[in-house]
Amino acid sequence: MQALGVSSFEEITSEDILSALNRLAVEAKLGVIGSERKYKNLAHAAKEASAKANRIASRLSAVDEALVVRDFAKAYEGLKVLIQDDDAVSSLTQQIVEDCIQCGYLHFSNQGRTHNFEELSEVANSVESDLIAFPTVCFLAEMQQEHATRQKSNLLLKNSLVHINSLKDRYGNESQQSIRLILLEALCLRRLGERGDLSALQQAENLLLELVEEETDYPIEIVNTLANAQLRLHTVFQESGALERMATTLESCPDLPDDVELSELQAYPKFLNAYGNYYKQRLKLSQSSGEYATAIEKYTQAEVFWTEKTAPYEWAMIQKNKADVREIYLNNSAYFDPSILMIAHREIENSLKYRTESNAPYQFERSRIVKSRILELARKNDINLS
Repeated sequence: MQALGVSSFEEITSEDILSALNRLAVEAKLGVIGSERKYKNLAHAAKEASAKANRIASRLSAVDEALVVRDFAKAYEGLKVLIQDDDAVSSLTQQIVEDCIQCGYLHFSNQGRTHNFEELSEVANSVESDLIAFPTVCFLAEMQQEHATRQKSNLLLKNSLVHINSLKDRYGNESQQSIRLILLEALCLRRLGERGDLSALQQAENLLLELVEEETDYPIEIVNTLANAQLRLHTVFQESGALERMATTLESCPDLPDDVELSELQAYPKFLNAYGNYYKQRLKLSQSSGEYATAIEKYTQAEVFWTEKTAPYEWAMIQKNKADVREIYLNNSAYFDPSILMIAHREIENSLKYRTESNAPYQFERSRIVKSRILELARKNDINLS
């Protein structure tokens, strides 16, 4: 009766009952709204979204800081976590996936850990196919080739060449894409050429000479690969004029710009190493102390980019080349300096720490040959290297 607002049942009318029922329904509805706390829940969701956004922003900032100091390991780990974060899926872009694969490739390659390349393939396979852009496809192909070139057999390199040609059939219509694939093809041909295939080396040089004439995003990478092809034409096949062409190529390399693509940044120390190799060949011809000093200088400049901590595999290549040029200098010098031989021995031992028979059998063998020459020189001059 209290709900109907009457003092006795006799006063109740049908209108009173309908009015009471309507009032109770409204109160019940308001009670439900109150119990759902919709706006409090929305506020909580907004805070959660803000926290997620802040977390993603923090990770992106950490990646940016890592790239500034060329810490590819930290950049790769940060981008990989972002890719694997369900909350960040809507924020993923082709650029994030591309940079993740590239940073991972640079990190594992510099460390000599080609067995970790499979991890990068798994990361690429974990994202939607529309996030795999052409540059990422190229990095995956380059990764396959990098693993192949560290093996003694030529089979994997030949398989890489087949794969690159299939990519040319698929992507080769657009100019910059075609250039990127031609670079990969020329690199593979150069690597096959240094193992004794003259026609592959000649083909690599011709492809790269055509690219030099074009406006591309990869001028340093082109110069480095071309110079190395010309170097092999000189050292492996003693082709007349190849060393002179190499000098012209090296002199054409532009300075490293402040705002540079990662691939160009990685190519620059390779270019410096190639310059050192050029002066090493000049040293063999002239026996000049100036050629020796300039070769060491170029190798040392490359070490600014490749340190034992950040890029032990590539740093080990520099140690092998420095040891090699010292042995060549001492073997043909009128004055024999035992301290130089001691330095060369230390350098080749450092090289063999990171270019091992298990992770890079082809490169290990080349370092081992340099070591054997150093030991023979020590024996001839009665020097104890231990």
